[in-house]
Amino acid sequence: MKKKIISVLLASMMVIGLVGCGGSKETADGAKSDSGDGLIKVGIINNDPNESGYRTANDKDLKATFTKENGYDASFAYSLKNDEQITSAQKFIQDGVDYLLLSAADTAGWDSVLKDAQDAGTQVILFDRTIDADESLYAASIVSDMEKEGETAANWLKDQKLPEYNIIHIQGVMGSAAQKGRSGALADTAKSEGWNIVTEQTAEWNAEKAQQLFAAASTGTDEPAGMMFYNDQPADMIMYQGLALKEMGEPVAANSRFYKLISYGEAHIYDEVKMDYFAVSYPDLLIFDENFTRKNKAHCCYLMGLGNLGLGNLEKAKEHFEETLQLDPHHLLARLYLRGIEGDSK
Repeated sequence: MKKKIISVLLASMMVIGLVGCGGSKETADGAKSDSGDGLIKVGIINNDPNESGYRTANDKDLKATFTKENGYDASFAYSLKNDEQITSAQKFIQDGVDYLLLSAADTAGWDSVLKDAQDAGTQVILFDRTIDADESLYAASIVSDMEKEGETAANWLKDQKLPEYNIIHIQGVMGSAAQKGRSGALADTAKSEGWNIVTEQTAEWNAEKAQQLFAAASTGTDEPAGMMFYNDQPADMIMYQGLALKEMGEPVAANSRFYKLISYGEAHIYDEVKMDYFAVSYPDLLIFDENFTRKNKAHCCYLMGLGNLGLGNLEKAKEHFEETLQLDPHHLLARLYLRGIEGDSK
């Protein structure tokens, strides 16, 4: 409903600027004269209507508003590629439109075509997306505050008070006002808060491509290991694989990851561990003073905590993380996850 209201308001605001101007054509001296049919000629350049729910509603309302019954002769062009949009804009200008309504795919590259529009007497109105061009080249700008949207999303993440932030950032079309504004706000917050941006990739507003990128987050070994060597996959990555699969609607595969963590912990918690001095280097430097059996038990408790955390069994996860810290008070990740659980319970 909110998207519908916004798109209706946007279309209505643009209409206000166009009302009162009849259709026209250019004379030899460059002036516009009445075309005779009384219709306002409008060229509308938009992103793909399938890009999002907002864009679908936006396109629908533009078409419902700019009709011949309402006094308009409207033509539409759609693309997520800036060069294709620029080509459409040039054609609309050559066709003698009175107004060019533009939601640009990219912020750059519009100066030349906007100057052509100005020379032809075509007024340009930006909607939804800003561009990097002098304000004198367009008549009005009815756009979204993309930076604010990014800040809102980043603040929401911050308010979750997660024990650890490992973020998969799936972006829109690179170079668009939406991508630059939202991504910039997230990058600034991630830097100030010490969040880990695991990967940043573009899905180009394509849900299927976004799903494929998200699926990549579920890859990697799903088998837990003992106390970690330098080159081992961190145990919590298996939990994150499960969480990614859960979001993708694959609960069986997700739960398999969580139960493997728990099963490994239960099976190896009482193992007697001895140092192999010919093995790959351990991450702890003072290895000679380590009680490896104790550290193994702490590691197994930590794995069981992760598994239960993934399953949503917060009380069990809390118990296992507390036991981890009793055995290894310096276990940073156990402390972070425990703090996150305690924060959720408040």
